[in-house]
Amino acid sequence: MTKIALMLLAGATVSTAALADNTAMTRDEVRGMVSEMLADAQTRSSLLQGGGMVGYDKGFMVGSADGNWKLVFNGLIQFRYMVNMRDDDELAAGTVDDDLVNGFQMRKSRVVLSGNAVNPNLTYKIAFETNGLNAADEDQNWFTNDLMFAYNLQNGWKIRAGQYKVGFLREELNSEMYTMAAERSIMNNFFNQGRSDAVGFTYERDNWRWSFDFSDGFNTAGTDFNNPAESEYAFTGRGEWKWAGSWEQLMDYTSKPGDANAGSLGFAAHWQSDTQPNTAAGNSDAADLWAVTVDAQWEGNGWGLFGAFVYTDIETAADDFNHMGGVLQASYRWNETSEIFVRWDGIILDDEDGGVDPAIDEDVHFVTAGYNHYFAGHNAKFTLDVIYSLTETANLLTATTSANTNAGLNGSSLATSNGLLGSTDSGEFAVRAQFQLAF
Repeated sequence: MTKIALMLLAGATVSTAALADNTAMTRDEVRGMVSEMLADAQTRSSLLQGGGMVGYDKGFMVGSADGNWKLVFNGLIQFRYMVNMRDDDELAAGTVDDDLVNGFQMRKSRVVLSGNAVNPNLTYKIAFETNGLNAADEDQNWFTNDLMFAYNLQNGWKIRAGQYKVGFLREELNSEMYTMAAERSIMNNFFNQGRSDAVGFTYERDNWRWSFDFSDGFNTAGTDFNNPAESEYAFTGRGEWKWAGSWEQLMDYTSKPGDANAGSLGFAAHWQSDTQPNTAAGNSDAADLWAVTVDAQWEGNGWGLFGAFVYTDIETAADDFNHMGGVLQASYRWNETSEIFVRWDGIILDDEDGGVDPAIDEDVHFVTAGYNHYFAGHNAKFTLDVIYSLTETANLLTATTSANTNAGLNGSSLATSNGLLGSTDSGEFAVRAQFQLAF
């Protein structure tokens, strides 16, 4: 079939050439041209077969035939329309002076390059991202988040180094691509570990997986070794037990009707010591941070449940205060495309923290409810949800913890990313409509 196609192509080429210069070609000349084209096509086909592979496997992929070199290209785009409403007499100090704020938001654009180099055991990941909110400073429009490499030591062990998320809050470890609501919980925004410059080990075997990391502390991505925002020492350990299903199922929080059960229980601990004032985190003197968390997840036959609890202790020369928080989430997906969900999350603040105003609610609570429509799984998904504050939210704009140095887009756990802007009265809410495209 290929030969016939090439002969027809050759015939068309010959006819065109003949018309162009009005010169007739003999039958032998035509046969010669066809033979040359067949030989050239066979050579190119052999080069492709022997020189590498091209295709799509959870991303656009190119690589060498021996598997020693591979590059996978992925992308993520999240575009939203946001509406925020607050009582115009109860706006938090320093926030937008309007009781109704609405408009479009380019929440996230991400490009990820990953694969392996030299041999299949040496892997890498480089992710470039923009949130579309720094247009005034073009130099800061794009930044790297994950920038790491790892080596497979065999028997379930790997060593990793670079800039990445150490193993602490499960909600933060799961990609934004797989969140149930348009945004992670406020609790996660307040306590999350962000990214760190770190080196660590991971272990995965049967129904257990572990991670152990030595880093510069929570939320220290992109900082130099002498930056005062860094901790002198930071250690993080996380363990997870999977009692059903696969780890791949547990990358998100959803299941389709008929899906098998999957479930896990996780726990983690973190300690970091600052030997100098950490003004970037809002601390006027050196501080030690202790943090622990537990989480549980189950999904199957269209249902999904997730819950987590976190506790932190911050010790400074002047104060010792504790913050804690929790989240509970449930979802139901009755067919391939349609899903509803509801989530509660809350934070209990310690008024010994100088950033907490005792006159404003120290226990803050939120309810989120919404709908997901899956056009092509997580690769093309529409989310419509509402987040509502049951309490005053202004304290979250000023409460300090080493864990939330870079949390949110405005430097606090309340941010334009989740739609809440801060109020000294309960009842602030935001409507978020998002379309997500991932490839």
